[in-house]
Amino acid sequence: MVPTAEQIYDKMCCHSFKKINELFQDGFSGMYVVLKIIYDSNTELSVGDISEIFKVTTARTAVILSTLEKKGLILKLKSEFDARKTIVKITEKGIKELLNRKTKILEMINCILLKFSDEDKETLYNLICKILS
Repeated sequence: MVPTAEQIYDKMCCHSFKKINELFQDGFSGMYVVLKIIYDSNTELSVGDISEIFKVTTARTAVILSTLEKKGLILKLKSEFDARKTIVKITEKGIKELLNRKTKILEMINCILLKFSDEDKETLYNLICKILS
């Protein structure tokens, strides 16, 4: 049987899917995406650089960065090369927070993957790639 859009919707509204969705939403919210962008960068990043990578406005990025700075997860510093630019660095606390969040998400994904054969895992991965393309 090929499921309809309504059947897929109904499955996605169930309690179990809601718990998975909440963890993903929390783990991939703007704050954690920005932390990951900074953590993964091999170069200094300005607010504008982060906005461009994250594909959001500089105003939205500034709000996220202010929250991260208040929590002690990042530092905002003046660029050594251009005093007009603010460079963003992740702190040790920020790295710990990001890696803890990643661990929780990976634990959940691994629990889900236990139910899948290798072929199912490959199919799931390919479908996720197709959805995101």
